[in-house]
Amino acid sequence: MLPKISKNSFVVIAGVLLLAPFFIAAWYCRPAADDFCASLYLKSISGAGEALVKLYHDYNGRYTANFILFFSPLKHQLESNYQWWITAQLVFVSLSFFMAFKKFNDHFLEGEQTSLLSLIQVFLVFALMPNSAEGLYWTTGTAAYLIGPAFAFWHIWLRLNTNLDHALRITLAGIVLFLAQGFSEVQSVLILFFLTALLLLDSKNRKENLIYLIIAAIGAYIMFSAPGNHARLQQYPDAFRWGHSLFYSLLQSGRFGGWWLIHPLTVIVIIYYVSVSNHEIRRAPLSLPLLFFVLFGMVFIAAFMPYLFTGILGQHRTMNATLPFFILLLGWLMVSIRFYLPRLYQPKIKLIVMFIALAAFFSNNYHQILLDLKRGELQSFAQEFDEKTRSNPFRKLNHQPKSVFVLDPTGKPGDWIGDCMNNYYLSHKE
Repeated sequence: MLPKISKNSFVVIAGVLLLAPFFIAAWYCRPAADDFCASLYLKSISGAGEALVKLYHDYNGRYTANFILFFSPLKHQLESNYQWWITAQLVFVSLSFFMAFKKFNDHFLEGEQTSLLSLIQVFLVFALMPNSAEGLYWTTGTAAYLIGPAFAFWHIWLRLNTNLDHALRITLAGIVLFLAQGFSEVQSVLILFFLTALLLLDSKNRKENLIYLIIAAIGAYIMFSAPGNHARLQQYPDAFRWGHSLFYSLLQSGRFGGWWLIHPLTVIVIIYYVSVSNHEIRRAPLSLPLLFFVLFGMVFIAAFMPYLFTGILGQHRTMNATLPFFILLLGWLMVSIRFYLPRLYQPKIKLIVMFIALAAFFSNNYHQILLDLKRGELQSFAQEFDEKTRSNPFRKLNHQPKSVFVLDPTGKPGDWIGDCMNNYYLSHKE
């Protein structure tokens, strides 16, 4: 007879099993595309300070993301350390999201439910990413679009951590906020938008919210005033088409925001969230129309900025980075809706886990990882990549799993990926 498992143990086991495929896939990641160009560039720079200055003047104003890249495998032993770095990133990001979700949920949910719901929300972020292969498993992209939201969530955790001394809490939250503003242009504007909305929504903490808004504005100014931004804009002749950007951003807001809301995983989380919310909410409910506006406003910003500055939405990196904020704000919306509802039936934890596990197969990201693992595609890809790196780096890959980021050179003249790899491997022979 099997021993009886406690609720806490069951929650931990369920969370580990749900997230495990994403971590297993990380071990089979290998460098791709921009990783080679970025590695070559960073290795030509001696110190982190010099790297920050050069990147700021030549490429972009992402002061925190660029600093992190300098200490990544792109600078130090690209091939041998890559999967370690990706795995460590996933651990850090998962912990960051979980801590912030749990701290937020503790305000509104009954104690034994918060851990499970927070783990499910972390899973939801990974499972609903429009492009998890690029969003989770590509160092050049994750430095800005994955670690960035994690830093923003530590700011949220600090803000909600009332056990800390008030002055210390504001100081630490302010420092982390300033760092969070240095990851990507879209996140910088998202944070400004969210803090402005919070200033209007939360009259009780208006002074503190104003302090954070000023800090965020300073970080945004540093980001957007970088000389490198102007050089980058020259690469996009279709930039600054305002009508085009507005129209397509509205369409994309409905596309991504609507899909995230009606996805089976989200529906289960919404039902769970509403059913376990504490009926005795300590604070007045927030304006539902305003919360809906902020929710879809964030998705609009994530689409509008790429359209405005490049003319296209691109590879959905900005949507990947917006999803964690969407999931968090959705919880806030559910709490406000719950205020108007009678006490509901609380579902059993095991029942919720069972439904989440079934609905997970409607997530293309989750399903694709399991499929690639079952077929041995991930394992074969990693083995083949390592072999071709030792013998012929330009040999075409036969195994290209969809669950991790793979972008092989085309072999055609002028192919930028081939040029990056060629310059990278030539530098190793010198």
